[in-house]
Amino acid sequence: MCSLHDNLFGEGFITLEYPSYRVSYCRKAFTPATLRQVRLVTLSFRKLGKGAPAKRFLMWHQSKIFGRPLVQG
Repeated sequence: MCSLHDNLFGEGFITLEYPSYRVSYCRKAFTPATLRQVRLVTLSFRKLGKGAPAKRFLMWHQSKIFGRPLVQG
């Protein structure tokens, strides 16, 4: 991830779903206009290959950092 997405992920504003690795957004963290802008810059993630995040890490991130996914991208 670039620094923007790494920070959004680390602060719990976005997460990756498993096993699809689709981006989910925390609706409470963004105004509708900001959510639209963040979605525009997260539409072009490259396909994950080697080094994709492990299921257990994504499950931990979703439960401890992100909370319940509210909006899928």
